[in-house]
Amino acid sequence: MTQQAQPWQPPVGASPWQPTNEVEARLAEAATKDDRAGFFTILMSAPLFLPQMVDDPDTATGASNEDYVTFTTDDVTYLLAFTSLDTLQASLGDAANGYVESDYETLRAGLEGTDLQIGFNLGTPIDAWLDAESLARAAAGEILVPTGKEMTELLEVADPANAEAVDEAADAELEAFVDDYLTRIVSGDVLVASQNGVALVKPVDGVPSVEAYSEDQYVPPGTATTAIPFMQLVATWPAAAQQLAVNPGTPLEFMLPAEVLTAFSQYIPVVPPVPVVPPDGD
Repeated sequence: MTQQAQPWQPPVGASPWQPTNEVEARLAEAATKDDRAGFFTILMSAPLFLPQMVDDPDTATGASNEDYVTFTTDDVTYLLAFTSLDTLQASLGDAANGYVESDYETLRAGLEGTDLQIGFNLGTPIDAWLDAESLARAAAGEILVPTGKEMTELLEVADPANAEAVDEAADAELEAFVDDYLTRIVSGDVLVASQNGVALVKPVDGVPSVEAYSEDQYVPPGTATTAIPFMQLVATWPAAAQQLAVNPGTPLEFMLPAEVLTAFSQYIPVVPPVPVVPPDGD
């Protein structure tokens, strides 16, 4: 008889999960320190308890493969394994009535050629979800495996039922980023491409432009710049420039037409003009 365990939720008022043996204490410490290689190294040598649901609990050790408790999510089926009987019982309750003690090497050999992956310590802070081969690679530090919490977050994001909420959250995050990005530019200094301290007007995509950068990291190598308050640049906008190119050539680039800057300048107090070098040939 094959049954699937449901995600464990502690009863209302129940104490949070705590390690029940030395192995779980070491796993919890590794998880707290984000020592992922160490975490999986511990799992490779730990005794593992595989839950089963059988007709006769007295025959659990001789049960068939179909009697092992599995958990399926996002079209992936995991064979459940726990690092203590206490954690197994707290997690599964009546969803299991037997178990078999095993270890990583035995599991690895038994799962070879199957699509089953392993779900360790379901419903606890020391859970992990991966295939047997990846576990060995994670222990060796060859790959970085998401934690159980990160896996849950990834599955929630990928769940079509959450698509609208995810899109709304992404839009809100993007809007907040853009607002913060623009606020920092407008309220601070910008690095204006210059020659001998004088702002340059040069073509950007064929349009006479003043180039300005919000941070040093966006300035192309070899480009001389002068730090100028954004408000001062706008208030004294040069007539020869048709647009402001902000962080050109980067993923954060955007263009502001001169008409927008001119309208904006009407609300800015009078400030000293910014010297400008006209385009070549002017």
